[in-house]
Amino acid sequence: MSMRRALLWCLLVTGCSSQDLVFPKGFLWAVATSAHESEGRNTNSDWAAFEEMGNAPPAGWAQNSLDLYDTDAADAKAVNLNAFQLGIEWARVVPRKPADPFAPLTMADVDADAVAHYHRVLESIRSRGMTPIVAVTHFSFPRWVQNPKAYDEKTFAYTDGSLGGWASEDTAKAMARYGEFLAKEYGAEVHWWITLDEPLVALLAGYAAGNFPPGFVNLSLDARNTPGQQTAFEIMKHMISAHAQTYKAMKAVRSDFQIGFAHNTVNWVPLHEPRDTAAAARVNQAYNLLFLDAVVKGDFDTSSVGLGPNESHPEWAGTADYLGVNYYDSAWVVDSKGFLPPLDAVPCSPAFKDALPELFASLGCPKDGPPEPPGMTKVLLMYQARYGMQQLITESGFIDTPDGKAKKVVEILAAVHDAIKQGAQVVGYNYWTLNYDYEWNGGWEQDMGLYGIKGFEGKAGTLLPDGGAWFPDETTDFTRVPLKPITDVYGQIAKENAIAKSLLTKYGVTATP
Repeated sequence: MSMRRALLWCLLVTGCSSQDLVFPKGFLWAVATSAHESEGRNTNSDWAAFEEMGNAPPAGWAQNSLDLYDTDAADAKAVNLNAFQLGIEWARVVPRKPADPFAPLTMADVDADAVAHYHRVLESIRSRGMTPIVAVTHFSFPRWVQNPKAYDEKTFAYTDGSLGGWASEDTAKAMARYGEFLAKEYGAEVHWWITLDEPLVALLAGYAAGNFPPGFVNLSLDARNTPGQQTAFEIMKHMISAHAQTYKAMKAVRSDFQIGFAHNTVNWVPLHEPRDTAAAARVNQAYNLLFLDAVVKGDFDTSSVGLGPNESHPEWAGTADYLGVNYYDSAWVVDSKGFLPPLDAVPCSPAFKDALPELFASLGCPKDGPPEPPGMTKVLLMYQARYGMQQLITESGFIDTPDGKAKKVVEILAAVHDAIKQGAQVVGYNYWTLNYDYEWNGGWEQDMGLYGIKGFEGKAGTLLPDGGAWFPDETTDFTRVPLKPITDVYGQIAKENAIAKSLLTKYGVTATP
């Protein structure tokens, strides 16, 4: 629906003001969650193994959404949402290695109780009039796919017979069979699917920084590295292959599925123009466009920075029905010859700066980044111009107080509306996240939820008497607590399918319908 028709519908049907920012009819308003971060007790996963090794804070019982999924669905509906993004945990559905992990899965290969559980979860969402958006994977693997306890950094091999994670093409083949099973089992209940969440984050954190499984450090980002050493390119190609194979396997079950992947996107801004302009373009190509070009066009830039030559991969081309955009940050880029070749640039993103603050300060990264809302508009328009596809904002959220979150959601959604007004085909916005959640290697120190959890108050982010990080367990009070005013503000926007002029005025946001 055009913006003009949407405004007319809003005026006549819902009684909104002509000064409100109205979204297209049928716009998806959702929360985004992941299985490992919310369910708890995901003991058969590589992430549980990584936590057991002391490499990440324990998730424990997480939010106990394994038991409280119906509460979560009710809480999302209480915020007037019409969609709910979740994961169906591979490590829970297929906890043991099948006799042939590359053959179609049967009920003999899966945990029947887990399969039935996710039917109940989906029914809880759908019975409340919400559309489920389901991730096939969201960072975590079964241990038989990747077991960091058995990982040999020198050989990129696993000593226990696990498939090898993203270091092996075998993972792509097995993931396609898992996606195929989900499509057959849940296809009547799910129309929107996500194959992968933030593959570049998994690559950089797992194989370069060492703070995600398998925990490898110093993977070369340069294709010109020592012969025989596995490169970021090889890891990325396995990820692209996994997405493409899974897409095709699922579409063979039902051609009307909407399938994409959730791509972490950063608005890269040159700190000084024109000195840093070319550096920002190189980082943008490598981080934002390289993976998408492969999935949409079947082109893989072997330089990673736009210099080519390009490899042609027709087997990857056209394996996305929409672009999933995860947007949290804008970041400065500083030109720096010889730093992170072939980027030859310093990407001043929060993830890098937080890990190495002194180094990045010495390289010229300012303390604060560029404003985030204009970056949302910019990246949505960039993707629209390059790919001409519909876009779903699969994650967007904020670490802030409830008041701060309310202001920021108005600001960011005004930026989304601006992009739509300029021609971006945005079909939905998924707020990260529903409850106070486990943030992977960040543990329990960040609160991004619409709801708090009573038993976390005064404990999340603290240390236990033995020096270990606090984590929720069976004694925790998991009562959800709405964090006003963010629940009220986001709920009002979702209910009205518009940002009211009164909200724009209250939070000092300048925008035009």
